[in-house]
Amino acid sequence: MALYGCDAITFSDPRDALLAITADPTGFDALITDHTMPGLSGVELALHVRDIRPGLPIVLTSGFLTPDNRRSAEVAGVDTIVPKPCSMEDLATAALALLADGGRGSTAPA
Repeated sequence: MALYGCDAITFSDPRDALLAITADPTGFDALITDHTMPGLSGVELALHVRDIRPGLPIVLTSGFLTPDNRRSAEVAGVDTIVPKPCSMEDLATAALALLADGGRGSTAPA
């Protein structure tokens, strides 16, 4: 699926996303993930991805993050948090900004 000049690959299960990144670590330019998912949270996914591909830009979205969740996201290497409600454009803008910035952003709330 091509959106905003990007080819997006989607997964309904974060464990499938992790398997895909593990199989082809350089085949992805960024990761956009939700915080709350079945089987593996977005923060847990980010931790695993950081082990596999340390510099991969990571965008996390959530409808509600406690201060502890935000700290966990920062420790996990999440670059940017996009609060819900958000649009595909909001997520694409965050990911594209990270890519333009060399892949590293800030976990400061948007």
